[in-house]
Amino acid sequence: MESSTFRNSVHTMRTHGDDLRVDILLDFEEAIFGVERLMEVSHLETCTSCSGSGAKSSGSQKTCPTCGGQGQTMQTIRTKFGIFSQVSVCSTCTGEGEIITSYCKKCGGEGRIKVKKLVKINVPAGVDSGSTLCVHNEGNAGLRGGPSGDLYVFLNVKEVPNFQRDGINLYSDVSINYTDAILGTVVQVKSVDGLIDVQIPKGTQPGDVITMRHRGVPKLNKPTVRGDHFLTVQVTIPKQLSEVECKLVKQLADLQNTKSEFGASVYSTQPQRAPSNSDSHTSKGAAECEAAHAKSERRGIWGYLKKLAAGQQSRSDFGCLTLHLSSSQEHYLTTSNFSAPCFIRFFLLPALGFAVLFVVSNFLFMLRKRFSLKR
Repeated sequence: MESSTFRNSVHTMRTHGDDLRVDILLDFEEAIFGVERLMEVSHLETCTSCSGSGAKSSGSQKTCPTCGGQGQTMQTIRTKFGIFSQVSVCSTCTGEGEIITSYCKKCGGEGRIKVKKLVKINVPAGVDSGSTLCVHNEGNAGLRGGPSGDLYVFLNVKEVPNFQRDGINLYSDVSINYTDAILGTVVQVKSVDGLIDVQIPKGTQPGDVITMRHRGVPKLNKPTVRGDHFLTVQVTIPKQLSEVECKLVKQLADLQNTKSEFGASVYSTQPQRAPSNSDSHTSKGAAECEAAHAKSERRGIWGYLKKLAAGQQSRSDFGCLTLHLSSSQEHYLTTSNFSAPCFIRFFLLPALGFAVLFVVSNFLFMLRKRFSLKR
């Protein structure tokens, strides 16, 4: 009974085929969005002539004379401790229980032949270098009709300049001119979806990161979920400038210096000298004058005349006019900056106020004289 059980297990056990490995080089876009490839694979398949038996025909197989078709041999040993039996696989038929007298001409008794086959490989979206795909039953066929092995596909992805990948996120750099960084601009950026217009905001600093949402890599097995694309801004500063460019940059630098010294309301294109003690007082007075002007604008012209006629005009307002006229900063009253609103504030409004005051005083005086004569 033990012999019958062993023979059945030997006959039912078939050798599993070997697994195969192939390597594929993918483009960057193919790895991100997936691709379908046809690959030519060389592997062992079961011989169609002998169905994997290796015999020329069914009559070419005979019972093994060594094991008698059992597929095993038993050896009995007598010792002083008793009789021991050792069972082993038959070396003549290798456990098959049959031997082949005439081999198949197509496979030479191997039961397998080597063929080339086109295998379709579906690469999903979101794979990366080092990813492995398994295609079942595309490896080598097993001996004597045994099951085939599997085909393992190892993926490698080409690197793209100026693109870095971290999981499902992408990173790249974008270079802009320093003037575009100051004023803002729209640039075209290369992404996995093609060229995309990206808005660069005003005042962008070198190293700032701009995020393009959902422009990254799809998540593996979840293609509807995508990462982000992060852009690092690189500001290009020219090493050489023309004379015109140098002049404009110097004027801009002088304007920035003047702006930082006198505030945002005063501008100058003249070179600035070192400030002295008198300039510090003048700068303080200029700030007070600007505040007075803003206050007078809020009151309106009639409020200004009413206050002037009532004699409540503050000395700071008159001092403001005197200060600007005697200031060492001549650029404040140059032809380019001394515009019509400035003339109206400093000359026309006071003159108009005095005229109105004169007319009203004469009118009141005449009324008073008339009433006195009637009495």
